[in-house]
Amino acid sequence: MNRVAVFVFACCFALHASDNQRSVFIRAQCDGKASTSVLSSLKEAVSTSARYRLVSGMNNEGRLGAVLAIYVVCAERPGFAAIATTYGTGTCSRATNCQLLIEGTSLKLALCDSKATAECGRRLFETFNTYVNKPPSLSNSQ
Repeated sequence: MNRVAVFVFACCFALHASDNQRSVFIRAQCDGKASTSVLSSLKEAVSTSARYRLVSGMNNEGRLGAVLAIYVVCAERPGFAAIATTYGTGTCSRATNCQLLIEGTSLKLALCDSKATAECGRRLFETFNTYVNKPPSLSNSQ
């Protein structure tokens, strides 16, 4: 009987935890080998995080509601990739009617060594997580 209670509690806790995860949509323009690897590492970090849930679109996979967005643009040269990111939030009132607000002061640029793409992707995730937890004040950006 004790095992059943523990199992039920664990299942309910897991379901509740997934409800508390914030949805994250990543839109990227990256097609080089190194930048694609960095992007994969970023997506993996979001997916394995207890705080976030990676979604495939702004409509939050039919759930609607608020979605955090990461826009990524990449460029490559031999030996490194330049990765620009900016963050925002979006909501959809219907599956095809979504609004997105990108925070201009969130623009970041990372230069990633092509031999350390996984580490670079994890750093991009850490930067995103820091931004979400401490958004910059608009009064400080003057």
